[in-house]
Amino acid sequence: MARLLIRDADVRGHGRMDLRVASERVAAIGQLAPEPGERVIEAAGAALLPGLHDHHIHLAGLAARRASVVCGPPEVTTPDELAECLRRPGSGWLRGAGYHESVMALPDARTLDAILPHRPLRIQHRGGRMWLLNSLALDELLARAAPQPGLEREGGRFTGRLFDEDRWLGEALGSTPPCFAQVSASLAACGVTGLTDMSPRNDAAIAAHFARQRQSGALTQEVMLAGSLALAGIAPDGWPLGPAKLHLHEAAMPDPDE
Repeated sequence: MARLLIRDADVRGHGRMDLRVASERVAAIGQLAPEPGERVIEAAGAALLPGLHDHHIHLAGLAARRASVVCGPPEVTTPDELAECLRRPGSGWLRGAGYHESVMALPDARTLDAILPHRPLRIQHRGGRMWLLNSLALDELLARAAPQPGLEREGGRFTGRLFDEDRWLGEALGSTPPCFAQVSASLAACGVTGLTDMSPRNDAAIAAHFARQRQSGALTQEVMLAGSLALAGIAPDGWPLGPAKLHLHEAAMPDPDE
C-alpha cells in the first residue's frame, strides 16, 4: 500500500493534527511534512474515523433499484406523477421500483397498459414481494415460462400482479446479477469500507459474482456474505461467510419445532 498523509484531521484524544499511514498501519501522528511521492488528503478539521461496516444490506437489490425508475413516495405520490415518470423514450423492458399502493392502489395490467402500452413494464412494490406487470410484460413472460402459483388470476385471466416469484421472474428474463461499481463507490464516499450482504437467496452463483466483482475492483468493500444454506459448501477467496438467513413469511409461519 502506498504511503498516505492525512493532514489537519480531528484525531480523537489528540485534537487536530496530521496522520501518516504506511503498510496499512498508522506510522506517525503529529505535525508532519509530506514526503516525496506521498499521497496527501486535506481533512480541513474533519473527524478521522475507522471505516464503517454496514451490517445489513442487499447489494444486488440496491444496484438494481439504482437502475430502475422510482415509482413511489416521496418522489411519486399520484397517478399522474406515476404516468409522467413511466412515459420516457426507449424500447424494451422498463423496470420500476419503490411502488406503494398509496399512489393508485394495486393497478392491474390493463390499468398499466393505459399508462405504458408500447413496452413491457414491471414495477416492484416497495415491500419486495410483489411485482406489477402490464400486458406486454405478461405476454413476454408467459411465452418464455409456464405460469406459477404466484401469478394472480381473477375471472380466468391473469391480473398482472405477481407474488413471491422472483426466481421465476429472473429465470424467465434471463437476468444476471448487476454490476456493483456505482453502489460500491457511493458507499465508499460515505466511509463504508465493509458490508454484510443479508439477501436470503444468496447462493454459490451469487457468491461467485461477488468474488468476480471484488477481483475486478468494481466492489471495493470487504464483504461478509450471508444467505441460503447453499453457501455452506463454498470457500470464498479471502472473505468470510456470514450466517444462514431464514426468510419466514408472516402469513405462513412454520411450526416452531419445524
